[in-house]
Amino acid sequence: MEVKANPVGLWTRVVDFLAGPRKLRFKATGSWEIAPGRSCGPDGLRSAGSPASAFLPSAPLGALIAKIGGSSADAPPPPGVVGAAAVSSPGGPFFFAVGSFCTVEIQATTKGPLFVTMNDQLAGFDLHNGTIALVVEEAL
Repeated sequence: MEVKANPVGLWTRVVDFLAGPRKLRFKATGSWEIAPGRSCGPDGLRSAGSPASAFLPSAPLGALIAKIGGSSADAPPPPGVVGAAAVSSPGGPFFFAVGSFCTVEIQATTKGPLFVTMNDQLAGFDLHNGTIALVVEEAL
């Protein structure tokens, strides 16, 4: 599927509903613009660092990120989300960095729609442009 850098909401829905336990594999290619003249691939812009105000502070600016649960209009995760993959609260959305390749194990307690987006702060979304090609599949 194609993931727009500037989706209608903040997140692009990949799957309407999934439930653990299961393993997923993500493969992303292409490039998109964080702002005019500033492009990167799904691994993000290392030179821009990992801004604390980005949706997932542990991932580089511009990186492809995902969440399970919540909605297409959710803003950044609540305070306290730490690391490349963390549960924001019991039963709450599960956020993780995808980049150009990721395999993630979904726990039995994790369920909801699967969403992806570009890692940035809320105010930056209007400057985004382009698309990333994404394949999501069951992993063995």
